[in-house]
Amino acid sequence: MAVALWCLFNPPEFLTLDTALSESSGQWMLFGWLAIWTIVSRLCLTLDTIPHLALGGELVRDQHGRSQLFSINAILGYTTGALFTFIAWPIFLSGETIGADGAVVPNHLKAASYGPLSFLAGAAVFISVSLRAAGTFSRVKFLSHAPANAERLSLLEFGRNVHRCRQQVGWRPESRANST
Repeated sequence: MAVALWCLFNPPEFLTLDTALSESSGQWMLFGWLAIWTIVSRLCLTLDTIPHLALGGELVRDQHGRSQLFSINAILGYTTGALFTFIAWPIFLSGETIGADGAVVPNHLKAASYGPLSFLAGAAVFISVSLRAAGTFSRVKFLSHAPANAERLSLLEFGRNVHRCRQQVGWRPESRANST
């Protein structure tokens, strides 16, 4: 996830040169780079978030404790994201640079500003994910296990279950229209 985040904000120089961007193929190559690394970063985020949230449900058995755990998780996530923004702006993106031609360029428009910023963001992501994994590793032995004699759910049986659920009164559109 950290590498994908860094790559997203640091495309290779040959993709960002004026000569490459003046051609349609160069723009498509830059678009491809950004699209691929956006998808990879979202995939990594998904592969981290789903087990993280599932583990949260296993760590605390009662619903009040689970609500507290997920509330703390959300508060910490939103707070650190906002703090990172407020810290990153004055350190990496504020101010102006005067170019060799005398033009004033705001630092938030300079590509060079995003290299250190994305490195710091990637390091923060790597450290937080590592700390979270290390902190919950000792709880793995206490997680619930599926019964040994449990029957595996086939795709066909899953489809039947979905169909049965949709046959219930609350799922039918006409029953929802009548209830209001």
